[in-house]
Amino acid sequence: MKKTSKTLAGMVLLAMTFFTPVSGNKHSGNIPNENPKGKFVFVLTENTPWKDINDYTKSDMQLFGKELAQQICLIDHTYVLFSANNDSRPSIIKPVIYGAVNKMKQYYKEAIRKQKIDSDQVNDEFGKLLIKAYVCYYEETAEIESLLSEAKTPEAIKQVFDCIEIKTNRQ
Repeated sequence: MKKTSKTLAGMVLLAMTFFTPVSGNKHSGNIPNENPKGKFVFVLTENTPWKDINDYTKSDMQLFGKELAQQICLIDHTYVLFSANNDSRPSIIKPVIYGAVNKMKQYYKEAIRKQKIDSDQVNDEFGKLLIKAYVCYYEETAEIESLLSEAKTPEAIKQVFDCIEIKTNRQ
């Protein structure tokens, strides 16, 4: 079995292990009073799917800390796939979401460097955004992707991700 097939099979297994859809992947418009702030509700059954990732970059760890560096690496491993024929160009799954995450990564890097934001706020805001982006990989996100494609500023991207609620369902 080729490396890409193993990776894909592993990601499918990971998705089946960590996620349970809410009411058939429907957004919370079908769940009255469930989420007054947003309109997309997804369930994460595992709190820290990134905990065993050790190949994060040193620069991400120095800037964001180990946990956010692991989350960033998890997003990269999830959304970026290399083909089995060793094609030098990877495939990006859901490129609008992945691109929005990268824009926010740059935004937070600049904000930290210019001391406009403290590390606790970055850990809270960016950490939640990364978890939401991770869960989005396994869900039907056409509407979210449409909203993100219209979002041109970091504030607009944050507003779209703020419409996503992640519920935990630990078993």
